[in-house]
Amino acid sequence: MKYTLIALLALCLFPSFSLARATLRGPGGLINMPTAYLSSGGTVAPQNLDNDSSEIVSSLNYSWKKTGELALQKPGKGETGISLKYQLTEDVNNKKDATPATAIGFLDMANENSKAFYGVMSAKAPEAPFVLHMGLISEGSMMGKIRFMGGFETPLSKQMMLLGEYDGMKRDINSGFLYHVSQNIGSFIYLMDIKESGLQSEVVSGFTFKMAF
Repeated sequence: MKYTLIALLALCLFPSFSLARATLRGPGGLINMPTAYLSSGGTVAPQNLDNDSSEIVSSLNYSWKKTGELALQKPGKGETGISLKYQLTEDVNNKKDATPATAIGFLDMANENSKAFYGVMSAKAPEAPFVLHMGLISEGSMMGKIRFMGGFETPLSKQMMLLGEYDGMKRDINSGFLYHVSQNIGSFIYLMDIKESGLQSEVVSGFTFKMAF
């Protein structure tokens, strides 16, 4: 509860700026879902456990040459996850042309229980401040069970963004708000697994940061 209050305080006090961000799983994206955009930065989020204790879930990613991204995710005392992303195309959005960004990647490659392969596209709306993300994710390997994933992000103000996603891995819905605290720091509050948990959805709050190299 105290972490949620800290994040809410940050949402109210600080001005800011848009930034590419790490997800809770590591790769640049929305909440859990990776998108076709690249980022260098990380996320820190306390997570409540069943025994009323908490642990810190953190992630870190690094992009290079505007084509690839390496991400690490540490779920408290659990094993560190390693993910890779390769951006196939950058997005173009002007009066003459409008094409989405596309990327492929691997999630949690070293973990047999949660590794996955995905392909995703991200497109900015031509006449509106709205970004749509859609893709397919395959559990275990490129030949595993294929599921849809999708999401969106849209600004509510110069500082606040609304995020929503259908998490293809968990087959559930996550949503929340991201507030840009500064040029390189954001504060977020997310509702997780809304479809399954309803009014009992877990609230995850924390901070995301951007690094420039």
